[in-house]
Amino acid sequence: SIYVNRSTFTAAKRAAGSLLALTHDVLSRKVRNGAAVIRPPGHHCLDGRPMGFCFLGNVPIACHFALDKFNVNRVLVVDWDVHHGNGTQDMFYEDSRVLYISVHRYDQGQFYPGGGSRSKGSSRMVGEGAGKGYNLNIGWNGAHKSDGDYLAAFHRLILPMAHEFQPELVFISAGFDSGLGDPLGECDVTPKAYGLMTSLIMQACHGKVIVALEGGYNLTTVAEGMESCIEALMGGSQGSIPPIPSDSALQSLDTAKRCISKFWKSLRCSRSR
Repeated sequence: SIYVNRSTFTAAKRAAGSLLALTHDVLSRKVRNGAAVIRPPGHHCLDGRPMGFCFLGNVPIACHFALDKFNVNRVLVVDWDVHHGNGTQDMFYEDSRVLYISVHRYDQGQFYPGGGSRSKGSSRMVGEGAGKGYNLNIGWNGAHKSDGDYLAAFHRLILPMAHEFQPELVFISAGFDSGLGDPLGECDVTPKAYGLMTSLIMQACHGKVIVALEGGYNLTTVAEGMESCIEALMGGSQGSIPPIPSDSALQSLDTAKRCISKFWKSLRCSRSR
């Protein structure tokens, strides 16, 4: 699932380094928020092994930089790439300082990166050791999940957990292969929804939000989605979208909530329907 040439590692280092530079500027208060339009992506990269077009874990590297160099105590990573960010999950699976939330196609463990009944993208994967409860997987079963499904995930699970966690820094692993028109993701999220999700995270976490490009295989979808996110980072109005999920999405949200709610007071107190 990777392709290489003589410039691959140079490109990967520049991508990771660009995100580090942006993280430095946000935490140094030179800028409030930021977006890193970088390639190759990083959320599939494993410890010592590239995977899924990913050679370096851009967001995990930046998380460690924030934790170790700036003494940040709580980092939230929201990953809406259509593929589960197995690499990012692995890096922080036993670490309570990083809350990792992934919204992805799961298809009963058959959608990439797969794994079947042992898929790491399962909602049952909630973390281990000190990190138990700090890993949330919202796995869709089937194609064509749309704005209402994603907004429902935010209102029912992601935003309550973000409010309770009170992160000092937020990374959005922004894969636009969940967007309308992407040939691999086969989902229907619009640019407006990406902007609105960014805005909701900013409101919940009071700034210090960094959007980092992950996947996406329709250039128009990627460009329009990132444009909407940047507009939100700059304070632009995003309007509203009814957070009304499909029946299939509602089942996925209920499954995820059952697995994670015992670790979060904000979810135990809220109604699922």
